[in-house]
Amino acid sequence: MEMLGLAGSEEVKGSNCASVILPTPLPLVHTLATAS
Repeated sequence: MEMLGLAGSEEVKGSNCASVILPTPLPLVHTLATAS
């Protein structure tokens, strides 16, 4: 989860978020969304 923050750029963070969300279970998606 920290990796998303370490990505730095918003564009990169958005891309990572999209790639992570697709195969990720909903509770984890919700956690990622609230964390960022």
